[in-house]
Amino acid sequence: MREFTSRVEAQRQLLKTVNEKPWQREQLLALNSQAIRRWSIANHIDASTRLVHLLNDASAQIFTMANHSDDPIAGDYLLTKSRVDEIQTQIKKTLEEGA
Repeated sequence: MREFTSRVEAQRQLLKTVNEKPWQREQLLALNSQAIRRWSIANHIDASTRLVHLLNDASAQIFTMANHSDDPIAGDYLLTKSRVDEIQTQIKKTLEEGA
């Protein structure tokens, strides 16, 4: 259960980080490819930007966290969680730089 809470919290924190910026049309509502695509189109953000790539990477890592939460090898889960934290830091930096 702790892994589920951690994964949900990671998603929540990433969405909070992205949505701290006032976007032109709409906030990012979820971390799946369809939601990221819709958000980028609505806000006229090219899919090839660093921010969109980071969000898609975060989405993939969170999916991996979901798959590893039942694994007896907790190390894989912790490495993935660490990667999500690293991506969040990169997203913050990218947003601060004006993305």
